[in-house]
Amino acid sequence: MASERTLRLRRIKDKVSMSEAYPYITGETVHFFQDTPRQVRCLIHGQDLHPSARIYPDTGLFYCHGCKLSLDAIGYYINYHGFEFSDSH
Repeated sequence: MASERTLRLRRIKDKVSMSEAYPYITGETVHFFQDTPRQVRCLIHGQDLHPSARIYPDTGLFYCHGCKLSLDAIGYYINYHGFEFSDSH
């Protein structure tokens, strides 16, 4: 049985997509066209000259084809700001 904290986190994840959260997390503007994946920079690679990461609006996930990092909006926020998961509650 899932804990109350796990259920709350799941409800938040269901409401917040990566395509909506990315501009707020990074301060970078990204324009999405329908359900087309958009190239963005990976938080591991920093300022990519040729961004290898994509945000997939249909799943709401971030995926880097270079380092294979895959995150949802909450995971990206935690990693982008250098938090530990235990710091985020």
